[in-house]
Amino acid sequence: MNQAESIAKFEDTLKRVSNMFESMDEEMLNAPLRDWSPRGIVSHWIGWNGYIKTGCQEVQQGETPFYEENAGENCCNVNAAFVKQFADTPKEELISQLQDSGKALMDYVATVPVENYTKDFGVRYEDEVVTVDTMITETIEDYEHHEQQILEWAKDQS
Repeated sequence: MNQAESIAKFEDTLKRVSNMFESMDEEMLNAPLRDWSPRGIVSHWIGWNGYIKTGCQEVQQGETPFYEENAGENCCNVNAAFVKQFADTPKEELISQLQDSGKALMDYVATVPVENYTKDFGVRYEDEVVTVDTMITETIEDYEHHEQQILEWAKDQS
């Protein structure tokens, strides 16, 4: 996917998941879903949208994203902090923050020079090349992964 396609795909995915969360009542939003709740997943995305934006800036400077230093296994330390931070946020505000943070991330990505989007600035994480493109692709994949988890879980709740 090129830069414009990635932005469009992220925006479509963000709209879908926002609509999905808007349709949930508070009980469903807070119900257990594996090691999460739907609220926890939204909290995770809000936080990561900001982290990914900063990480994209760092990668273009040849630096490893700051959050990789104390992420914990499968980023559990980072995710737990986000879940705690947004635990009491009202549903409407939570969804608004998700949309705003996603828009801010894509607004930033749109300003990345096209030649920098896939450029290898020498950053590696776990022996993998890290670029703006790989970070945005992984973010989209994370949204889609959790969206599928929630849809399957919601079907079982009916």
